[in-house]
Amino acid sequence: MENGEIISDEKLLKLLLLIKLAGKIEGKTRLQKMVFLGKEEENVDIGFGFIKYNYGPYSFELTKALETLQTLGCIKVETILFASASEDGFQTKQFTYMITEEGEKLVNSKIDEMKEVAEKIKHLLKKWNNVPRAKIIEHVYSQYM
Repeated sequence: MENGEIISDEKLLKLLLLIKLAGKIEGKTRLQKMVFLGKEEENVDIGFGFIKYNYGPYSFELTKALETLQTLGCIKVETILFASASEDGFQTKQFTYMITEEGEKLVNSKIDEMKEVAEKIKHLLKKWNNVPRAKIIEHVYSQYM
């Protein structure tokens, strides 16, 4: 995806639906890997392409879509900073993604058009959203890296 390229409304809506149905998604890594696994294993293609990157499959377009949804006020992102365990002072962060009232209105206005994908997303979430982050990463690395 080029820097100036616009992300389609369909992709944004599907991503918003994923976050709505999850209630919340804890962690950028979890979200990236779940969208990837949805595409690879669960027949839930939200539309984002992935590349092999530092920590496995990664979608820059998905990251941009999350920023767009946050800017539009459709999702909120809470950030938790964890104290550094290393001498270099590096802090780790966890991002939690949640839908806003504005995002709810948008998804609800399109929900009839998205019933089929909603069922697939529910299956994806049931399978992966409560699995420990390390197990998701282990699965993705063992199968796709």
